[in-house]
Amino acid sequence: MNSNSLKEIYASKMKAFRSELSLKCGQFGIDIVDADINQGFEQVLLSYLIKRNKMI
Repeated sequence: MNSNSLKEIYASKMKAFRSELSLKCGQFGIDIVDADINQGFEQVLLSYLIKRNKMI
């Protein structure tokens, strides 16, 4: 198996996983937030809290 085919398989599996996760979370009203772990939790938490506050 070469690196290009492995990359394609990984991308395909991740896309399917994200799709299933998104569907399941949507069924239970759970938000999915993409986050850059290099930013630290403060930016992610702030964005989430602002979004939730607008929903009230």
